[in-house]
Amino acid sequence: MFKKSHNFTIFFSLLSSLFIFVFAFAEETITITSYYPSPYGSYYNFTASNNVTLATVSGSRVGIGTTATPGEKLEINGNVKLSSAVGGYGAGRIQAFSSGDIIAYTLNSASRVWDLISITSSNPDYFAIRDNTAGLNRFAISQAGNVGIGTTNPGVFFGSGGLHIFNSGGPGELRVQGGSGPGIVELDASTGGDWHIQNSGGVFTVTETSVADRLVIQSGGNVGIGTWSPGTDKLDVRGRAYASGGWQTTDADYAEWIEKEEDAEPGDIIGINLETGLARVYRPGDKIIGVSSLKPAIVGNRLEEKDEEMSRTHILVGLVGQLDFRKNNVVVENGIVKTKDNKEIGVFLKNGKVLIGI
Repeated sequence: MFKKSHNFTIFFSLLSSLFIFVFAFAEETITITSYYPSPYGSYYNFTASNNVTLATVSGSRVGIGTTATPGEKLEINGNVKLSSAVGGYGAGRIQAFSSGDIIAYTLNSASRVWDLISITSSNPDYFAIRDNTAGLNRFAISQAGNVGIGTTNPGVFFGSGGLHIFNSGGPGELRVQGGSGPGIVELDASTGGDWHIQNSGGVFTVTETSVADRLVIQSGGNVGIGTWSPGTDKLDVRGRAYASGGWQTTDADYAEWIEKEEDAEPGDIIGINLETGLARVYRPGDKIIGVSSLKPAIVGNRLEEKDEEMSRTHILVGLVGQLDFRKNNVVVENGIVKTKDNKEIGVFLKNGKVLIGI
C-alpha cells in the first residue's frame, strides 16, 4: 500500500509540472490560414495571410487599444500611423467613398463638431469644412480651384485660383497679422514686378519689389505718392500728376513763394523793390505783383517741407484769382482797386474780394 501511494504521488507531481509549464507559455504568436469555426479568444499577436472582415454582425464593434466596449464601429485609443504611399501621397491616406461622405471630429475644448465633407452631388462639386454645430459651411474649395470662406460657391473675376470671402450677416473681412512685425500681403506676378501691401506701425504702404514705395498712408491720414514721408500735407505727390476732370477747390487763387526783404500780413498789397528784387509791402515806386495770400488753392515755388519754414525767408503772394485784401492804403474807384499813388491792383468784386491777374 505504501509503495503504491508513493508511485501515484510522483505521477501527479509530474503531471502538475507539465501543466504549469504549458500554461506559462500560453501567450504566443499564432498564424491562422484557415479556421472554422471563427477563432475566439485573446491573442498576443494575430497575423492573417488574406483579407480580414471584422464586426460583420449588426451592432458589433471593433476596439483597438481599449478593453472597454467600443462606442463606435471602430474605436482607437492611441495614434494611427500611415506609412505606405497611396496614389502619389507619401504617407498614405484615409478615404471615404460614397457621395456626400463626412469625416467628423469634435473640438472638445469648445464643445463643437466640425465636418470634413466631399460633396459630389452638388453642382459644382466642392470640398468643405462644415461647422456642424452651427449648421454652416465655413470653408470650401470648388472643383475649379477657387477657395471660399463663408460660401460653398466661391466666384472670382479672373478665372480659377481665387479667394471669395462672404459673410451673410455683415462685411467680409480678411485679416493678416504679424506676431512681431508688419502684416504683409504679397502679390506675385508671373512676369513683371511683385507688389507688397503692408501695415507697419500704423503706416499703410504699397511697394514694388526693388523699387521705392509707390503709395503711403500715414496714421494721421496723410497720403504720399512716390514718397515715404508725405509730411503735413494731406496729399504729397513726388512726380507729375494728371487729372482729366480738372482740379477743383473752394479756394480761389494761385500763389507763389517770393523771397522777401520784410514780413507782410495776409491781405497786404505786395510789391517788388526794384533795387533789391525782393518782395515787401507795397511802397510807391515798387512793381505791384499781388496780394499776400492766406489760403491759396494752388502754390508754386515751395522749397521747404512746411509753410513755417518757407515763411522765414519768403512771402506767399497771390498772383492770380480772388483774394481778400486789407482796405487801408488802397482806394476803390468805379469798381477798380488802386493804390493811393493810382496804380491799379484789380477789380473789386461783390463778395468783397479783389480779382487780380486779368
